[in-house]
Amino acid sequence: MYGYRCIRVPKREYRAMYAAIRNIAILSILLLLPLPAHSIKLMSAARPATALQQAQQAYSDGDEATALSTLRRYIINHPDSCASACTMMARIMLDKQQYDDALFYLQRIPESQLDSSGKLLLAAALHHSGNSKDADDLIDTIDSNKLNNADKLRLLVLRAARKQDARQPLQALALLNSAARQADRDYRDQVIFPSMVRTVSTMSGEQLAEAEFMFASGAVHDTLQLRRAQLALHLGNNQQARHIATELLGTVDNNAIAGAAAKILDQIVGDNWQQQAIGVVLPLSGRYSPFGKRIKQGIELAARQNSAAIRFIFVDNMSDPAQTEAAMRNLIYTRRVLAIIGPLSSNNCRRAAIIAEGAHVPMIALAPHADIPQLGDYVLRNSLTSAQQAYALASYAINELGLNTYAIMAPDSRSGHEFSRLFSAAITAAGGDIVRRQFFPTDATDFRHQLLLLKGENPDAPPEEDKQAGEEQLAVEQQREAGLPSVDFEALFIPAYADKVAMLAPQLEFYGIENVQLLGINGWNSPRLLKQAGRYINHAIFTDGFFTAGDNNAVSAFVSACAAQFKQQPSILEAQGYDSACFVQRAIATYQPTTAADMQRALLQLRGFDGVSGLRSFEHNGEARRDIAILQVRRHAIRQIASEPGSAPDTSSDSSILSGATLRYAQ
Repeated sequence: MYGYRCIRVPKREYRAMYAAIRNIAILSILLLLPLPAHSIKLMSAARPATALQQAQQAYSDGDEATALSTLRRYIINHPDSCASACTMMARIMLDKQQYDDALFYLQRIPESQLDSSGKLLLAAALHHSGNSKDADDLIDTIDSNKLNNADKLRLLVLRAARKQDARQPLQALALLNSAARQADRDYRDQVIFPSMVRTVSTMSGEQLAEAEFMFASGAVHDTLQLRRAQLALHLGNNQQARHIATELLGTVDNNAIAGAAAKILDQIVGDNWQQQAIGVVLPLSGRYSPFGKRIKQGIELAARQNSAAIRFIFVDNMSDPAQTEAAMRNLIYTRRVLAIIGPLSSNNCRRAAIIAEGAHVPMIALAPHADIPQLGDYVLRNSLTSAQQAYALASYAINELGLNTYAIMAPDSRSGHEFSRLFSAAITAAGGDIVRRQFFPTDATDFRHQLLLLKGENPDAPPEEDKQAGEEQLAVEQQREAGLPSVDFEALFIPAYADKVAMLAPQLEFYGIENVQLLGINGWNSPRLLKQAGRYINHAIFTDGFFTAGDNNAVSAFVSACAAQFKQQPSILEAQGYDSACFVQRAIATYQPTTAADMQRALLQLRGFDGVSGLRSFEHNGEARRDIAILQVRRHAIRQIASEPGSAPDTSSDSSILSGATLRYAQ
């Protein structure tokens, strides 16, 4: 590689073959020569640079042991060029609050090699080691413009400490206030807030009053209010301490201050105090944020419409399990909420349920997966589920339509098999029969094979020109004219989405499956199905948890409010968020719970709720009791024809369906 760098190509042009031979010869000679000393140094320099990068990456990944080991080995092997490694070691030691160790490494760096970042670290180590004078002299030489954002925050905190040592607390608070506005939550809670507390704790009553005037809002103001509450508690004025701490906990956006305020209230009431607030855990950023934001809009609308002083504290879990667990612990142990709404996905619900159950704080999950309510006694669920749809549809088909024989045509997926199992159990328990069942690939566009099997024919048999001749053909024609099914089942259940149904429905008629009642799920509720399937789905019946075009006055008002507030048509997500928020507000207003245990009882006892998404109450197994909209395609439009109770049965037995349920028809 180094031989190429030494070749000088002549400016004159040579013939191609001669040039190639000459270059190869020169290269061969150079490769036999010993490498120059500077080239060897270049090769060896690559490895140290890589080692430093590896150490930095290891520390960023939380592997502190590997980072320290790599840096120590580097310093031993390169004592004359270890400034970067010593600086990195000192930064780690400062983060670990091992200030003497940080000084040991920083003092190995020649003063001429200390950049602004190194000077800052040295000043911090000197300050925390008690050598304030040398630290002050060094701070004055630091050019903050050459620091990264993290070190700029460190410099502000260090300068604030200088002001505090100089008995200038107001100036110290001003610097800390500036740092708090720039810092993320963790740095603010773990570094800046303790510095504020130390500063405020040294202030006289006159200084506190002046600081409250200077800082009317923000982190400093909240810290000052916390100090007021602590002083009131110390002087025995529990009423004032409780008032300040309660107000602080209801408004503060700082977990550390909220936790300290909660502890004051614990001391006053002699137990774990809880505020009149509901936590909400949703994905408000990341891949699933569009869904989380829609639910949040529904909750916000409920909060605006209800005059009760119930706060909703939103926490973004970014659809991440670790963030979900952190959000749950913050809401339960720091914010002291009465209940929690969310999360949205099944995996996060499972992680959240463990924490909610352990703390005995009720959680209204929003995930439709079947096993969510079984995760604990304090886990409820408000979401449209497969079981609710399957059992509502079966009840309507058996009791109202009077259909007795059914076939199922489902996608070969987890959802398809789940719907098939639940619908089969519901039909069988209500006295009906499932005579045929077929599954098709999720990417299928041609359904010939499955449809012929539904008819009882062999799809692999050779075609016969006059297969249905004479009396057999006449019988089929007579059935068709009489409006009777051309097959041995009266209804066909297709638990698929609109795009797949639009391809499948025309093929039913093509392969001779006629005059059967088509039944579907909420995935059918799409304008796309009407446009693409047309007459092939006329009179089809399917379910949904939320229907905006019906005659329900409450739903119409909700749709109008969403359109006015958020400039968009609401979906079932907004409706579920709205109903969940309204339900907890009603429970609090009715039963006045002061603890999470009281809240759990209130949620299970509340009856007579009329939610826009069909929510009526919560059963003692944690599942929502709700009404399911029964929808039908008529003349290229979707209309609601009935409302059917969709209470899910005990999941331990698919046969426990409530047969003969009373229907509530849409007006």
